[in-house]
Amino acid sequence: MQAKSSPKVRRAVLGLVLHEHPSELSPADLRREFGEEVWQAVVDLQGDELLRWEKDRIGPTRAALAFYLLDLS
Repeated sequence: MQAKSSPKVRRAVLGLVLHEHPSELSPADLRREFGEEVWQAVVDLQGDELLRWEKDRIGPTRAALAFYLLDLS
């Protein structure tokens, strides 16, 4: 079993993907921003149903976007 990525990296990746919505990011965009460590974070966030990765585009799930739009700050 592979270790999960750090919460800090997962928060940063999800935050960027949500911020860029409705634009979707490519894997290359995320790699440029975060380096190779981004892949485990993407896998973890997909497993938590917060990111979707379709072909060459990565975006938030409907649930992640709905929670983000609640603006609970």
